[in-house]
Amino acid sequence: MPDGKHPLGLKKLISLSNLSTKTKVLMVAAAPLILTIGIGVVASLNLNRMSDTARWVLNTQAAMANAQTIISAAVDMETGMRGYLLAGKETFLEPYEHGSNEVYESMALLREQVSDTPDQVVRLLEAEHVLKQWQTEVAEKQIRLRRAIDTAATMNTMAKMVRKGEGKLYFDTFRLQIRVFIEAEEARLQQRIEAVSRQGDQGTTSAEITEKVAQLAEESHHVVEMAQGTLAAAVDMETGMRGFLLAGDPEFLEPYEAGQMAFRRLVNKLAAEVQGNRTQVVRVKEIQRLNTEWRTNIVEPALHLRRTIGTAKTMDDMAILVGEARGKMFFDQFREIMAAFTAEEAKLMEVRSSENERMVYATKVTLALSVIAALMFGASLAWFIGSRIANSITSVTRSMAHLAKGETGHPITGQERRDEIGAMVRALGVFRESMIREKALEVAVKERTVAAEAGIKAKSEFLAIMSHEIRTPMNGVLGMTSLLMETELDEEQELFVQTISDSGQSLLVIINDILDFSKLEAGKVELDEAGFDLERLVRSVINLLSRRASNKNVDLVMNYDAGLPKILIGDEGRIRQVITNLVGNAEKFTPEGSVTVDISGTTAQGSVALEIAVHDTGVGIPDDKLRHIFERFAQANGGESRKFGGTGLGLAIASDLSRLMGGDIVVQSEVDKGSTFTFRCCLKMARNIELFSQDEDPEVAAIIKQDLVQVDDANSPPRKILVADDNRTNRLVLEKMLKQLDTEIIFAEDGSDAVQKFVAHHPELVFMDISMPKLTGLEATKEIRFYEAEHGLSGCPIIALTANAMAGDREKFIDNGMDDYLSKPVRKADLLEVISLWSERDGAGGHSALSRGSELSRAVAQ
Repeated sequence: MPDGKHPLGLKKLISLSNLSTKTKVLMVAAAPLILTIGIGVVASLNLNRMSDTARWVLNTQAAMANAQTIISAAVDMETGMRGYLLAGKETFLEPYEHGSNEVYESMALLREQVSDTPDQVVRLLEAEHVLKQWQTEVAEKQIRLRRAIDTAATMNTMAKMVRKGEGKLYFDTFRLQIRVFIEAEEARLQQRIEAVSRQGDQGTTSAEITEKVAQLAEESHHVVEMAQGTLAAAVDMETGMRGFLLAGDPEFLEPYEAGQMAFRRLVNKLAAEVQGNRTQVVRVKEIQRLNTEWRTNIVEPALHLRRTIGTAKTMDDMAILVGEARGKMFFDQFREIMAAFTAEEAKLMEVRSSENERMVYATKVTLALSVIAALMFGASLAWFIGSRIANSITSVTRSMAHLAKGETGHPITGQERRDEIGAMVRALGVFRESMIREKALEVAVKERTVAAEAGIKAKSEFLAIMSHEIRTPMNGVLGMTSLLMETELDEEQELFVQTISDSGQSLLVIINDILDFSKLEAGKVELDEAGFDLERLVRSVINLLSRRASNKNVDLVMNYDAGLPKILIGDEGRIRQVITNLVGNAEKFTPEGSVTVDISGTTAQGSVALEIAVHDTGVGIPDDKLRHIFERFAQANGGESRKFGGTGLGLAIASDLSRLMGGDIVVQSEVDKGSTFTFRCCLKMARNIELFSQDEDPEVAAIIKQDLVQVDDANSPPRKILVADDNRTNRLVLEKMLKQLDTEIIFAEDGSDAVQKFVAHHPELVFMDISMPKLTGLEATKEIRFYEAEHGLSGCPIIALTANAMAGDREKFIDNGMDDYLSKPVRKADLLEVISLWSERDGAGGHSALSRGSELSRAVAQ
């Protein structure tokens, strides 16, 4: 290809990296299997060839056996003919007639066996032709002449001897023994073949079995051939004897003498071949014995008699005919042809046996080399493919290690591969890109988080400032309003003042809701656990709202399950906030009717699963608004919201607080029939409940009652109170609220002034603003505490009086040395209650009511 692209594409196509791992593993597994199959095919072909060769050897052996049978049958024909010529008795023609039939049948069978060898077929046809000529031109003529001669007077003695049939008896017994011997040998061969075949079930290979069978067949056929040769030698002996008895010519004794020598030689060899088979050895000895007795008792007397008789005139014609030796000529020709045939078959058998041995050896070598080659090739292929896979996985692992260290710049190679490794590499590349994006996203998220935290902080600071700045003037408005309501006012003036107060309180509720929402959103709301009376808490909420409800003819009813404990452990303030919101909303949205608060629950293992259900007969909530009722700034109906007012934060805050306490709020409503809000949470039961039981411990109850009421005659207010506030209005409000007390009020306009006034006057109580010039309230408190410690003075109660009402403010003030906290705008009643709680009893070092109340709450919680 001129551009050189196609070879490169072909190389890529056949590259291992483009093959799946499954394909590679299959290649490693399949390669030896394919080679094994190839070995099997080669072995099968060789075994088939070995089988064919063995079959050819067996066929050759059978052909040789059949040739020997034909020769024996032809000899039987000649022997029968000569016996008849000597005795003139028809029974002596039986071997002739039987041999004639057997010769031609065996000829036909033998031609079929050697049909693959045309030269042998020609030889058989030629032998058959010669035999037929002998039969037609010699045997039949002599038989007819013998029938015409009948019994010659000079041959009477010979004929009488022959007619006794003693020689025939011996020879028939001899033939029988030979036949029994051959049949026994063939049966033994079959048994040995079956035994060898059974070895195949025990792991012997087919090649070994075939080789063994061929060897056994060859041995058995060799023994049979020798047995048949022994029979042929005996027949030659009889034939020579009978020829001499007929012709009286010693030349005819040559077959007899040659047959005798061959018989002895073959019998000895046969005995040696079957020496391991006792039965066959006995048969060989019996054959030898019969032959010896036949020669001693029959042959030698007959030969002696024939030599004595000489030539009888009545047998001249027969003698002349036999003397022509035409039969011998034909028979010698027949023997030569059959000998040539047998020699050719023996040669073929030798060639085929050699070929069989060569195939067995070649098969063994081929199998051994093929197995070694298959193992080496499989191992090499496995090592090569395994190394490629291992190297690829190592590369992927190295890339993964770099990615695990966050090194996204490390190159990832092998993405062009089309196998599983390539898929892993590409996935790793995607993972790296994802890591890069995630890192970028992390940076962005971090930046956004920093920005969000800055925004939250800015919002919190903004809310803190706004809360402070709104509460400060609200303190003046509500404080002055409360003081104004204590003066003598006519009805219209009282209405104006009450309206101002209500508006201020509504604005304060909105401010508090916004602050609570901010605290919840920032996650800065923490729950306190202390003992409280749940029934008293709910009743106080109802009493708080009862005046507004009675103005609308709405009844507020509470049902408290008598089985519930009254004292529970939880955040009383937050629970009050939730219940106040639910009851307040029910009262607000109920123009007439009733609001019922059902408190129930179940107790188990020291806790109470509490349910507070608030039922009203108010306007209800539409279904399409119901699922949004707890969302921030959500209201059931815009028109109604304008009628009833509200920011839409109350239920959202109550829902968040309930979840913070591990509970929830659920609602059911029907328009114009009312609604049911159910607050569910789980609270602990108080174990030291007796601390709150006035009936069980009158002394403790008296202490609580004494400490929690306003100052009685036995507890006088502080003689000096220091008020530090930089706002003139706030100072004026506090001055007017505290004027009823017989107390000296000392004012400071900033933090530094507060420290100086404290050192100069040693007040017994301090109200400290937080945000002041020169020194903040916290800094001034530290200076005062340092002064007290330096001069060994007991700690003066310092109360934070500030517009700072954000989450954590109270804790921060306490941690910095202050003792209590009041948020602006402050009510006169709260102010007087704090003064009462922190008034010293029984001199310096006495516990205040507030500290003892805290200890009692902790005891209940324990």
